[in-house]
Amino acid sequence: MKKYVKILHQGDHYGIWIDRSRALLCRRDRNGFFISQDIPSGVETHPRFHGEGTDKTGMMGRTINRQKKDQGHIEHDTHQFLRKVAEFIIEPAHVTILGSGDLRFELQKELERRKEFKGIPLENRASEKITMQELMGMMEHEPAF
Repeated sequence: MKKYVKILHQGDHYGIWIDRSRALLCRRDRNGFFISQDIPSGVETHPRFHGEGTDKTGMMGRTINRQKKDQGHIEHDTHQFLRKVAEFIIEPAHVTILGSGDLRFELQKELERRKEFKGIPLENRASEKITMQELMGMMEHEPAF
């Protein structure tokens, strides 16, 4: 009779709480030590530009709505923020993503696209805003972490 042994990933457990303004990243290493990082997003939800007085700009007698251009800036900045958060995750064994908005799903997609996260369990849960101490407490008391 063959025995099947579940192979556990050797690495650290990560807990991430994310929203549009920042990401709280907490790592528990194999020895049980916690390392935390607060990553500001730098994403402006309402970007302002020099000389802006209206949402339309006149060019050669034309009026252009600036909304699409502004949305493009926000999406680019958000994608850069997600990349920056993903770069802090090194040799993970398990990643839990927490947050109240849709940005946690976008982070999950970003991580799933990267080859270093293939086969790594990614958990995505809704959560209200929490502090770093609360995130560390969750990681300490939950077996999923």
